Amino acid sequence: MSQRIVVFVAVAGLCFSCAPEGRAPGVAADKDVPGGDTGKDDFPTTSTGTSGTDDTSVGTTSGTDDPDTGDIGDETGAGYLPCGENGDCESGYCIEGYDGLVCTESCIESCPDGWICKSIQNTGNDLIFVCVPRWLGLCRPCQSGADCAGLDGGACASYGDAGSFCASSCIEGADCPTGYECQDGKRCVKSGGVECECDGAAINAGASTDCTASNESGTCTGTRMCVETGLTACDAGTPGPEICDGLDNDCDEVVDEDTVGNACTVDNEFGSCPGVTTCQATVGACDGQTPAADLCDGLDNDCDGTVDEDDVDTDLDGIPDCLDDDVDGDGTLNVDDNCPIVSNPDQQDTDADEAGDACDEDDDNDNLADVDDNCPGVPNFDQSDIDDDGVGDVCDQDKDGDDVPNSIDNCPEDANPDQQDLDDDGVGDACTQDKDGDGVPNAADNCPEIQNPNQLDTDSDGQGNLCDDDDDGDGDPDGTDCQPLNAAVNHDAVEVCNDTDDDCDGQLNEAGAEGCLTWFKDGDKDGYGAEGQSQCLCGPTEPFTATAAGDCNDAVATANPAAQEACDGLDNDCDGVADEEGAIGCLSWYQDGDKDGWGAAGTELCLCAGTQLNSTKKPGDCNDNDVLSNPEAKEKCGGADEDCDGQTDEGDALGCSDFFKDSDGDGWGSQTLSKCLCVASAPYTSTQPGDCDDGDGKTFPDAPELCDFKDNDCDQQVDDGSPQGCQTFFSDPDNDGFAATGAASACLCAPNPPFVAQSMGDCVEFDAKVNPAAGELCDGKDNNCNLQVDEGFADSDGDNAKDCVDPDDDNDGTPDVADCQPTNNQIPSCGGKQCGDDGCGKSCGTCPANGCTVPNTGCMAQSRCQSVVNAEKSASSQWQCTSCGDVDFAGQCWGDDVVVWCANGVLTKLVCQSATYGAGKCLWKPQYQWYDCSYPGLP
Repeated sequence: MSQRIVVFVAVAGLCFSCAPEGRAPGVAADKDVPGGDTGKDDFPTTSTGTSGTDDTSVGTTSGTDDPDTGDIGDETGAGYLPCGENGDCESGYCIEGYDGLVCTESCIESCPDGWICKSIQNTGNDLIFVCVPRWLGLCRPCQSGADCAGLDGGACASYGDAGSFCASSCIEGADCPTGYECQDGKRCVKSGGVECECDGAAINAGASTDCTASNESGTCTGTRMCVETGLTACDAGTPGPEICDGLDNDCDEVVDEDTVGNACTVDNEFGSCPGVTTCQATVGACDGQTPAADLCDGLDNDCDGTVDEDDVDTDLDGIPDCLDDDVDGDGTLNVDDNCPIVSNPDQQDTDADEAGDACDEDDDNDNLADVDDNCPGVPNFDQSDIDDDGVGDVCDQDKDGDDVPNSIDNCPEDANPDQQDLDDDGVGDACTQDKDGDGVPNAADNCPEIQNPNQLDTDSDGQGNLCDDDDDGDGDPDGTDCQPLNAAVNHDAVEVCNDTDDDCDGQLNEAGAEGCLTWFKDGDKDGYGAEGQSQCLCGPTEPFTATAAGDCNDAVATANPAAQEACDGLDNDCDGVADEEGAIGCLSWYQDGDKDGWGAAGTELCLCAGTQLNSTKKPGDCNDNDVLSNPEAKEKCGGADEDCDGQTDEGDALGCSDFFKDSDGDGWGSQTLSKCLCVASAPYTSTQPGDCDDGDGKTFPDAPELCDFKDNDCDQQVDDGSPQGCQTFFSDPDNDGFAATGAASACLCAPNPPFVAQSMGDCVEFDAKVNPAAGELCDGKDNNCNLQVDEGFADSDGDNAKDCVDPDDDNDGTPDVADCQPTNNQIPSCGGKQCGDDGCGKSCGTCPANGCTVPNTGCMAQSRCQSVVNAEKSASSQWQCTSCGDVDFAGQCWGDDVVVWCANGVLTKLVCQSATYGAGKCLWKPQYQWYDCSYPGLP
């Protein structure tokens, strides 16, 4: 196998070498690539939520389409062809791209979207600029910043519960690709809560991240990782309230805490009693009084706060009602008494409403009080009284007052003492207009003495049929006529095929009737009859129901000339042969030459049962002469197709050996991907596992460690020891690019704080404003480390003290802070203080005996201590000028770190905020005798 040589791309201390085929995390072939930074910072996953006290809300800034601002577009669309080694490329450079190794091109400044022009170190010492991926590895799951070292300023950034993912550095949103935002001006992270995905490299490396599941009960920790199907879900459990079960429900590493001694209640149908929780042998309970029915015993049995609440004595027998089984003392126990608190020994209950009459104001339950009811014992809602005798109809035995009781009166609401009822229908003639009760008034009835509601008169002779002896007038009296209303039917008529017994002989459509047809006997009801068995009938009559003959088996319905042959042992189609080939229900039977239960394809016949030659119903035998070859046989190494699947010696055959996937051909196989094969088959060619990056031929156990931000020797450490290609970096605590002479150093592949500088000469190691490249300031320091202090600045009085640090620039005895014109020594003073006239043409107080100015309110507003609009001050300071001409600080520093003092007669404020060091504090500087800003790590 030829050796592959690829270019190592080194940019700002970072090396990019060839890696296994893959894509930036979370990016499909036609999507943008995400981004990283150093360290492990906290970032939220949504635009409004947070993921801890250090999380910051995510904004909406995203990248643009500019090649230098983040949107990489379709990285494969850059036109870079895939390669395996440098010799495959016209440019001579084969590097790791978003989809594996690709040929790149040299550049000066610009590259395609998603790529950036960076310098690489050739095999010599010359630097060459080529296009390299800008965000390779962005959004990949990570455990620490070391997992993201391939990114510019790569860091392992927290996405809250979802886990941590690689992020790149940024200053503004334009530095990030589409779909990402520049969080806090530091890191490119996913926007809008979109989750990162896995690329091929991350899957091969088994990239993983810790994750959490959080709710109001606590936080559980788990892991998620990249596998063939993508990023797995977090396997953390769901936190829950701690209960007594022997488990750590809230994931705080303590079991069953706070489950004992808590307030609880013992509840049942009687009430609720207080108790305390217990936990024994992972079983929780509530220890307290069990509620019970309240007893007349001086105790609060049901825990309702009341004792013996039922202690009334209704019948005054000296026994409280709660203990008295007959509260009203009427001899009937309470459980049986329908008026338990009103004495009613007879227990009368007229309306059966379980309320006795003694305590029921409406005994019949008709919504009328008994005193107003004309039938108090019988419900009578309408209070009707036909005979007006004061007794309601519902309880009056003679409602119409005719001396005939209602129960026998045939007109109970009409007086009829004779009770005449002609039609004997129970309704007296006095209250009916139809004596015979046929619904026809007597005056219009053609049979008034006989009920005939339809008034039928068939022969129209004016006499109803019920009182006419020959209704149809056919000469056959109704008593003998079988159809007395049909003149065409009588004993002298001829029988024909119809629905009528024409001749009144008691038979309908008998054999031989006029209009009959020939019908054959059909015993099995299959529509075919037996030859020679027929009758002439008006219609089918059992068993003569078939119009066709020819049935060879009239006892079986599935056997007739129109039937189809079936596998049932019968001659179904009446052709003289039973169960022939192709019959309904037949199955394919195959020839089985080797008698292994499997037949050869193409030998089948559709039969009702197997034969000696075609004896099996299972096809698929690929060698019907070998009993060990069939679809159920086990494949074994040896060159034959035992299981008849069209393949020989496939994986997991008997006698196979484990071969591990060796994608990069370095002789070492994947730690997890293997197949049991009869012989090695690419890429499964290695018999030794352990390769931690099977896409990189320079990464395997015992390989030399290189400066490529990879774990080349698979010892779970990246660029450890003294890797090939390392450079010397010096300790630079103030990160100004210069190290102090004699500073500690380390040979590293990339800067790693505090080892970040490659130049020496810093004269103040903890001040970023002091280094050989800094500009000199008038601050009493040697800012540019040239062994001179404040060179080039003014010295008004020539005393070798620059004005910026000289308390009296004009050497007139008046300090600058009290001098109206600090560089003019012609202004008079009084004992070192300007007196009376401040030299600016304004009066500022008076000169007392000691010769010092005493400022007043007007002085504060117009002279050397001029005020600032809305200037903040401490509560203890009134902003008065003292006799020393400065502001009364009272030793105060304010919450916003604003210091106000008199400088050259003008009130001045100082805000402690640095672009380099961030927020500072106002502290007294004894070396300068004034208040000034101080920053962490600086003197």
